[in-house]
Amino acid sequence: MGPPKGQFKVICVFTLLLWTVNATSQVAPPPLQQTFFDSQFYLLEVMTDFERYRNGQGQADVYGQLSGHLIQFRSHFDALTTAPALPEADRDALQQHWQSLARNLSALLVTVRQGGFIDQEIRYQYQEQVSLLWQHLLGLSLAEREPDQTEQLILLLQLANLRYMEAQWRLAPYAELSLPQMADAIEARFSALPDAPADISRKWPLLHKALQQEGGSMSFIVNRYAGDLVTLLRQQRALD
Repeated sequence: MGPPKGQFKVICVFTLLLWTVNATSQVAPPPLQQTFFDSQFYLLEVMTDFERYRNGQGQADVYGQLSGHLIQFRSHFDALTTAPALPEADRDALQQHWQSLARNLSALLVTVRQGGFIDQEIRYQYQEQVSLLWQHLLGLSLAEREPDQTEQLILLLQLANLRYMEAQWRLAPYAELSLPQMADAIEARFSALPDAPADISRKWPLLHKALQQEGGSMSFIVNRYAGDLVTLLRQQRALD
């Protein structure tokens, strides 16, 4: 007897994501820094989706969003790890981190789908591999180019959202900041942002207030408004 239908779907998706590398595109590859940023962005989206999926005990809509973000991550990550400018040692290290991370994440997702108890050793290994991959991506990205103001804001909003959902996620370069301090850093960057969309001025104060309430009780509001602001910033960035 094979695995349940839901479990089989999870296994198939992750088998595809683990081992399928996108075919080489005939389109000119994006700048290396762009692939670094996009890989960081979608890695944080995947991490956030998993925490929402775990906390929501396997909601189908969150799983669908997670699957979409995983596909986006693999697309940009594959472009990064096949870029000729990336040193071979870094390429091998990034791919190794990803393969270990994805295996553990796959196992965790199957457990959540089945409604079982999460193996804490697997969760620890997942967290360790995510942290290693993030640290490596961040270091290589900063060596390539300092992120611009909008990119910093997008990543900081994502990191604050993730921290609010799960306090243990203390990732560089803001690992030493408390959540209220992260909110203040976002406030300072919004204040320095030229031509911010009007919706930012309306939604940011609500998110700022929610981020001050540590403990995760307002995770839905934080996730919603952080997501809205990230979308607005990405739209603005695409127009610049």
